[in-house]
Amino acid sequence: VVWSLISRFLPLFVLKVLDYEKIYEKMHKPAFIFDGRLILDAERLKSIGFRVHTIGKASI
Repeated sequence: VVWSLISRFLPLFVLKVLDYEKIYEKMHKPAFIFDGRLILDAERLKSIGFRVHTIGKASI
């Protein structure tokens, strides 16, 4: 039971603490990021410069 909780929520924690500004600096441009679980802050990532594609969500 504990392992199930850890395996489910650890990726969410890791994604929240990543330094996306530093990651963006090191990527080839244009820098794309794909969110297949709808857990990333797309607006924040766009403001950094990423081209964000969310899978499973309609484009507005």
